[in-house]
Amino acid sequence: MDAPGGHQERHIETPRPQRQRGGVSCLGSALWEMRVGATGGPSLCPQEVAAVTHVSANGWPVLEQPYTVLWQVPQATRHFRLAPGAPGFLLSHLALWFHETIEPLDVGTWDDWAWSPPRPIRGGTTVSNHCSGTAVDLNSQLHPLGSRNTFRAESVRLIHRRLAHVYRGAIVWGGDWATRADEMHFEIAAGRSSVMAAANRLRLSPRGRRIRRANPGRYP
Repeated sequence: MDAPGGHQERHIETPRPQRQRGGVSCLGSALWEMRVGATGGPSLCPQEVAAVTHVSANGWPVLEQPYTVLWQVPQATRHFRLAPGAPGFLLSHLALWFHETIEPLDVGTWDDWAWSPPRPIRGGTTVSNHCSGTAVDLNSQLHPLGSRNTFRAESVRLIHRRLAHVYRGAIVWGGDWATRADEMHFEIAAGRSSVMAAANRLRLSPRGRRIRRANPGRYP
């Protein structure tokens, strides 16, 4: 799900304003960083970049489905359609940790979600971070939108510690939102440089290696 009204989804290091490049409109560094060789994402030609005219609440480009990537979570029969490169890698890394440490993802109904076609945040007008492939919902039936205390206290402690010490602000949890809790929801909350730094720091970690083996070429 999403932050209500858009005001709680943080805007950090947003892409540069649109500019003209060879007669077409470009969004700047955040979108161009999705090119092959930068973050392992699909190559976008200038005409394709010109077709992307919006960013989601966290400043990342809204993506049409062909420019998303299907990320497999090893050891869980789940996959997530996410942004290419560093954002998708980080959220897949989080999902694997969640599956192994907090709750299994592959029990019961498939209720784990990621990318969605362009739509506003529920109850607001800002474009949802799901539309840029930079948000995931995990075990949504166990943690419905608006409900609090759906996790054990120890799980909450582990989530907070993980976000602070491993992802270092690159990912935030909807369970911390004051106006309307969204405990299923995790999203990218930083810009390109911070997200790239976090992903590069974790790419050779044990879970990072497993994510990369399960998704060859997605994040070299």
